[in-house]
Parts: sequence; structure tokens; C-alpha cells
Amino acid sequence: MNVLKECEGISEELILHRRTVHSLAETGFDIPKTIEYISSVLRKNGIEPRHCGGGIIADIEGKSAEKIILRADCDALPIAEKSGLPFSASNGCGHLCGHDMHTAMLLGAAKIIEKNKHRLTRGVRLAFQGAEETLSGAKRMLECGAADGICAAYGMHVLPAVPFKTGTVILPPDGACAPYAEFFRITVTGRESHGAAPHAGRDALLCASRTVCALESLISRESDPQIASCLTVGSLHAGNAANAICGTAVMEGTLRTFDREHAKYLSVRLAECAKYTALASGCVAVTEILSSSPALINSSDLLTRATELFRRELPYVLSSHEAKMQKSIGGSEDFAYFSQKIPSLFFSLSAGDTNFSPYPLHHPAVRFDEGCLPYGCAALCALAFDENGGKD
Repeated sequence: MNVLKECEGISEELILHRRTVHSLAETGFDIPKTIEYISSVLRKNGIEPRHCGGGIIADIEGKSAEKIILRADCDALPIAEKSGLPFSASNGCGHLCGHDMHTAMLLGAAKIIEKNKHRLTRGVRLAFQGAEETLSGAKRMLECGAADGICAAYGMHVLPAVPFKTGTVILPPDGACAPYAEFFRITVTGRESHGAAPHAGRDALLCASRTVCALESLISRESDPQIASCLTVGSLHAGNAANAICGTAVMEGTLRTFDREHAKYLSVRLAECAKYTALASGCVAVTEILSSSPALINSSDLLTRATELFRRELPYVLSSHEAKMQKSIGGSEDFAYFSQKIPSLFFSLSAGDTNFSPYPLHHPAVRFDEGCLPYGCAALCALAFDENGGKD
């Protein structure tokens, strides 16, 4: 069976799926239209989906009771898209991380796997997950039994603006490939006053600004230089009038590191920095951990097997060494929850070089080359059939 040829044969369907999901661009667990579309496509192909942990799963049975799971995230970001694409969402949200691509490729793989299910020794579970961007969707799916009876889990992420031919599969380093992460919120409370009388108030906005600078010193002055770590404050909201002292400021951000114990230390210091910076400003700061995700660990056995498989089935394949990918801080990935529970593999797929689009993930103007869709779809199909023996 030539899986790439099969997937190239449904290229137009893959593009349709991608553009439809892209135009919906729903966030978090609030993805009803996206789930409705995915469910309708699955049913059209003879696959019955069921709700699970804010997403949906569907099983294609094999000859044995064992199953592997192929997972795609399908939530977007609460950022308005500025790519100029005619199928961009109009609701102020955007698929800027490529989850629409992941969803389309798994929908295509579902069709081909169902069509050729007589080849399956082990079954295949399809998982369409919400709330990856908040690092909470995979955990909820697992709590609802998504991995019950599963012997191996596979996930994939598209990468734009990389120096590799569109459709290149990029295999990860062995072991940890994505860091532990925390999403945090700090609420600073001061006292309102007239802008002409700042002494009568306690400026929460000024305090929050000082807090952002104080937090930056945690990495530059307190983080072990031998442990890759990153702290980012991504949003700060305060005040409504130019001539008033702000009484409340709210900031949100992320903390990432490969070392769990170091993360605990930085998390405690983060709250202390916020608390005492606020105290020095006459304000009060409360720190909340909104969500977290463990480090993503790749199975050595699955990596070895997938390397051999992809080199046999796909035209463009690079190891982490060939792609010069190091275990450095990058985006976290809540597929990590799967990797903590069952043997897992998470790999990447080139979705265009800088000539196609110079913008990285999460940029409002990012574009993804749809030419990668058949290759990603083929990688998922190859995993399903190879892992299951690929027998007629």
C-alpha cells in the first residue's frame, strides 16, 4: 500500500477540511462548530464519533483489542488573524498555530484508515482535542478515558518558516522534547484616584509594570544557567481612562523549563516577586496557576520504529540531528500528558519555508503551505498500518 499516493489522491478534501476549520477558529473547550464539522466528516466516512473530555474520539477496530491513538488538536488562539487569507475567521480568533492543519490531516487519515481497515491488526483511535493552547485539553481527555486500552500515542505539529522542503517530516530528539509549562495570572489591586492626585491612590498599573521587570530578573539572575528556562508575560490589562489612577491590573504569562524541581522553585519565586513588589508599591498581588503541562517525553522505541518507517514511506525525512534541533526551550505541548501515561511520539512537519511565509507560529500574519497536508496525512496513515502489521 502506497500511503502517500492514497493521501495525494484526497488533496482537495484535505484542503477543504483545513479551510473550513480555519474559518471557524474556536478557542479552548468552546469549539462546538468545529466538533460538529469533524463529526459530520467522520460519519460521512462510516466512523461514529463520541464526545470525550471537551473533544471527540472515534475508534476503527482492528483484529486485536489493542489500539494506538492518533491525536490532533483543533482549537485556535484568541488573536485576530492578519494573513489576508479569504477563509480567515471573522470572530477575532485565528488558527495561528496550525491546529486546523492537524485536524484536516487526521480527518483525511481517518478516511483512508477506515477504507483499508482490513489491514489493521491493532485498532486505531482518533482523538480530536480542544484546549491545547491552554494546556488543559489532553489532561481532560485522559481523565475521561481517551487512553484506555491504548498501547501507543502519536501526535504531530506543523512548523512554518523553517529551512526545509514543504512536507518534510522532522523527527524529535530522544527523551524530553518540549518543556514543562505553567500558565499564571497575577492580579494587582491598588486604589483609584484622580490622575492629577496620584498621591491619593495606589497605582496598580505602575506596580504591574514594576512586577513585569522584576519577573524578568528571575531568569537572568536566579535561574540555573545549566537548565533551559523561559518566563514570558504575554498580556497586561489595566485602566480605562487616561486621567485616572488605575485600581486593578491583571497580567498573564507562562513559565517553562525542562526541570520540574527548578520549575517549582521558579513558581514560588514568581509569586514572591509579585507579592513583595506590590507591597513596596502599597498594593496587593495575588498569583494563580491557571494550568500546567509536564515535559513531553518521546519513547525511544517508538522513535526508532518511526524513523525506519518514515524513511521507507515518505520522501523527505530528517532526524533531530540532521535538522539541528536541540533540547532548547520552545513551545510547550499538552500532548505531554499522553506521554506521561503511555509510550508516545510527537514529531514535526514542515509547512513552508521563509520564502513562503516569514512569520512564526502565533504571529497574526502566519501562513501555512497546504502542500504539506498529504505528507502529514500519509505519516499518520503509515503509523497506523505499520504499527498494526500492514497486512492484507
